[in-house]
Amino acid sequence: MSQNPTIPAGDLTTEVIQNGFRAELQSYADEEGTPLEDPLAPRGDKTPAFVLTSEPSTNPRYPHIIVEESDDSAAPIDRRQSAFIQHDFAVMITVEARSSTEKFALKDAVRHFLQAREDALRDRGFAEPTISATPADWDSTSSTSSWQATVSGLVHTTDDPPQTTDE
Repeated sequence: MSQNPTIPAGDLTTEVIQNGFRAELQSYADEEGTPLEDPLAPRGDKTPAFVLTSEPSTNPRYPHIIVEESDDSAAPIDRRQSAFIQHDFAVMITVEARSSTEKFALKDAVRHFLQAREDALRDRGFAEPTISATPADWDSTSSTSSWQATVSGLVHTTDDPPQTTDE
């Protein structure tokens, strides 16, 4: 059984979005035999990655998956002390595909990822996930088909200073 560690408050988005969901989704897509496959793999050096943290500003390549923070509300676990804060943290995962068939395959693969990697996400500090999803095709003239899932969960933070990386 995995643990639910605390995260320094200053590292919350980096740990959950970049090092957690984005990194785990990309790793899952890179593995042989998982249902999440990048149909454009291998992508070149100048081609945006398959799993991103924002919409590409120039030359987007479809399909891709965008992982970003959707919502965060927080309160002390125990009002008598403030060392630990519990966050209701929501992550939005957007699938943008070239066709509805491709979108269906990718959204099912993302759902599979969320189930298969629940322990890995918990080990990174994201616990008790719940998923809600909706089509995201707002523009009938768009050449892509989109779907969004919001994954809500609990994240515990401390007031420890953010982690630094040596470069």
